Amino acid sequence: MTLVIEMKKIVIKENDANQRIDKYLKKLLDSIIEETLLNKIEILIINDGSNDKTIEIAKDYKKKYLDTIKVIDKENGGHGSTINVGIKYANGKYFRAIDGDDWVNTNDLKKLIKSLEIIEVDMVLTNFLKCYEDGKIEKEEFENIIPEKIYSFEEIVKQVKWMCYHSVIYRTKLLKEYDIRLDEKSFYVDAEYMIYPIPYVKTVVFFNYNIYCYRLGRAGQSVSIESRIKHIEDSRKVSYSLLNMYENLCNIQESHRQYIERGIASHCIWHFRTIMSCNPSKERLKELICFEEKIKCVSKKIYENMEIFGKTSYLIKIMRISHYKLYYIISFIKYLKNYLKEI
Repeated sequence: MTLVIEMKKIVIKENDANQRIDKYLKKLLDSIIEETLLNKIEILIINDGSNDKTIEIAKDYKKKYLDTIKVIDKENGGHGSTINVGIKYANGKYFRAIDGDDWVNTNDLKKLIKSLEIIEVDMVLTNFLKCYEDGKIEKEEFENIIPEKIYSFEEIVKQVKWMCYHSVIYRTKLLKEYDIRLDEKSFYVDAEYMIYPIPYVKTVVFFNYNIYCYRLGRAGQSVSIESRIKHIEDSRKVSYSLLNMYENLCNIQESHRQYIERGIASHCIWHFRTIMSCNPSKERLKELICFEEKIKCVSKKIYENMEIFGKTSYLIKIMRISHYKLYYIISFIKYLKNYLKEI
């Protein structure tokens, strides 16, 4: 299996020594490198323009494990660029991307690698852990799925509404054969990674292992509301890329189409919430209305799904029923709420 690690520059407060990415990278590499796995995995450490201690750490590990680790330097192109480069150079049967500030459960990774040696599927699902900076851990797991049973994609989506980035492993051949490429120099392309390969996925298997440990609660993370507002243009870019992808779909099974519709609706909800969290303005209101018109034009089903999924569905319903006349009131309340969190 190919494990692609993204080394990225993380902006932190100077006095917050525990937040340094070089410490994160050591923890990640130590969680992967286990004697019994060295000849069974390929680790691609992709340096996405970082110039701190991480590059030294990566090259030190490469010297120790020449047959397992490769370090690839490239200009800063964001998460999408890292995935694209990883797919290009990956040689393993399966492909798993890991952010440089997360880590894996070593014992369960060993079990997974052993299991994958004797199985051929397009997609592999595992549980994952949400690990907060305050020490709290939440387990995200799949229910009503039989472990190690090979499902068709049509069967699996009857049981699973959405498969998260941290739970999915793809067959490398599928990513290469269908030239899967994500937007570069953009945040939030995980949504593309989770949707673009779907039309080609035929078989899926689930293993009841806790593999990915997803770090949460670090200041400045891209999922924080402050970062989302700062990078709202990236959120918009990904939303329109997904909608354009949907417009070009053809000869796709209905189960795949419905799943993609749910996935795109989920990201559109994310972007809708981000717009509503910004400082209210005529420009933002115009942007919101144009975005809604685009969604409705592309797919009535995606448009309707936005009123069904997630905690924001009621907000979207209210906005649409009022013909966006409540925009300034609701947006100001959300903006004020976010502002008060900061002080």
